[in-house]
Formats: sequence, structure tokens, C-alpha cells
Amino acid sequence: KATVSVLNWVGGGPSVPMPSSVVTSSALIALVMGVCIVHQRRAAVAGEREAAASAHEYFATVGGETRLKACLSGTYVNHKIGIFTMLAGEDPKKMEGYVDSAVRLLHSARRHSTVAFDALVLELEELPLDMEQKEMLREAGWGICTVARLAPPDEEKTYKYFKDQFSKFRLWAMDEFRTIVYFDADTYVVGDIDGLLTTQLDGKQLAAAHDFWDKCTGYWCEGFNMGVFAIHPSRRAYEDLLHAHAHDNALKYNKRFAEQGFLNAFYKNQWHDIGFKYAANQAVYAADPSYWEAHEGDIRVIHYTVKKPWKGRECANSPYAPTCEWWVEARG
Repeated sequence: KATVSVLNWVGGGPSVPMPSSVVTSSALIALVMGVCIVHQRRAAVAGEREAAASAHEYFATVGGETRLKACLSGTYVNHKIGIFTMLAGEDPKKMEGYVDSAVRLLHSARRHSTVAFDALVLELEELPLDMEQKEMLREAGWGICTVARLAPPDEEKTYKYFKDQFSKFRLWAMDEFRTIVYFDADTYVVGDIDGLLTTQLDGKQLAAAHDFWDKCTGYWCEGFNMGVFAIHPSRRAYEDLLHAHAHDNALKYNKRFAEQGFLNAFYKNQWHDIGFKYAANQAVYAADPSYWEAHEGDIRVIHYTVKKPWKGRECANSPYAPTCEWWVEARG
């Protein structure tokens, strides 16, 4: 009885009166035990916090006020505009270039914007980044938002490099943001993007730029490319996407191109064109040089769809070499 009373007193629990007759050496022992338990509890809480930090459950903004419910990694943010990219792949070596590019992407976005935003990397729970990669991203200013992978409805027909891309649908659930602007990790900002970050959809569901592909008439496609896009997140829109994804057979689209093909069918005539300047497809440089030359001065974001600048000679010895120089010469 004395032990219970002392433990409750030390631990701040319900008080049990201690008769003076039992305040003996056993009570003193209980007091010491109680103090130890309290300190152990405090140490355990501190240990949990330290473990969370070492596990890289990073905050997008230190001291952020709003938790992103769709993130599994305990991510908090402060702003109504979010910049996202996604890094997913089974080969850590191959991911190195994309991680480096994501670091440069964020530095370039901050250099060319006056709009306050949170920056987050979508990481797939099933394909986590390694600790060193997360550290590089954190130091650059990226937060980590871990989400469950959303598999393509038809894995076999989906191009092997696009099989994780349906996971981008998780962005629609993040309605803590007013606007989300997504950039593929192989994009780079070279001019003012304030207009992109404050995009108004004017009643449309998504904002993106026309795709450019040799299978389209005159190379320019009617549909959009998902390398750079903007949305106003909505729980209702997210549920609609998941429902359509689950009943995939009702939607006719090019399954090879994963979420891009799906969304072009799902949001047909419901998207806003952000223009070439915010998503300059590298393929245009060689396939339509006159168009590139006419618009080069207004390019704000370049998308390295053909040759990746971090691959050195592969790009330097190609017709796309001048476009890669922008990335290679970037500082930070």
C-alpha cells in the first residue's frame, strides 16, 4: 500500500493517503523506484523523438503547424502552396542521379521564385530511399512524404519505368494545400516561376503543358505531359480518381503511359495549358529547333526527357548538349 501511494504521488497519478506508520525504509525504496520510473518515462519519450529524427521523418518546414494526413511519415507544413517531386526506384545506384537532380531542382526553384512554398519528395513505402539519399534531400530543404504505392491497373502493359507513377494520385488527397505544383526530378528551373506557383485552373481539373512526341501529328500532341503539372487538391477528386482506377476497364487510354495516359483520358478537355515556357520538353530542341529558338528566351522550366544531364558524356556528345549545360553549370 505504501508503495502504491508513493508511486502515485511521484508519478502524478491518483493520490492514496500514506499512513505515517508505513513511512519506513520500504516507503523510501518505493520513492526511489517512483523517481526512476518517471525519469524512465521521460527518457523513453525523448528516445522516441530522437528515433523519429534518425529515421528521417522530416518536417517540410521546421515547426510546421499543419500535418499532411496523406503522408505516412509524420510530415508538417506551413504554407498553402506545395512543390513536390517523386523519387522511386529499386536500383539505388540509378537513383543517385535523380536525387542529385532533385537537389538542384529545389535550389533552382527557390532562386527563381518569391512565393512561399513547402517542398516535399514523395517516397514510396514499398521502395524507400536510403538514409544517405534522405540526408542529401533534407539538407537541400526537401521534406519527405511517404505514401503507399498505387500500382497500375495493368502492370504488364505499363512501360517498366512508369510502373510507380500512379502513386502521384496521392497528391490529390493533400487538401491541406491550396495548390500543389509537381515537377519530375529531371526538370530544372531557369526562370521566374511565380506565375506557375499561383496558377488558377479556371474551373479545370489540372494544369499542364502539351506533350511532344514523334507519334503525334507534327510532334505536338493534343494531350498533356505529366512532367510538370499543377492541381488544387480535393478529397472528392481523389476519391473519383481512385474509383476510376479501380474500374479501369471503363476508361480507354494508352496503358503504356501509366498515369499520364489515364489522366489524359479522365480529364480530357478539363485541363488548363500552362504553356511551353513552364515545361520546355528537351525533345523539342532537336526535333523542332526553330520552335525552340523562337521560345528559348521565355523558358522557365526545362524537362530533360531525352538525355539526362547527370550522365555526362552521354548528353555532352549528343545533339542536346547545349540544354544539358544549363544543369551542369548550375551552382548547388
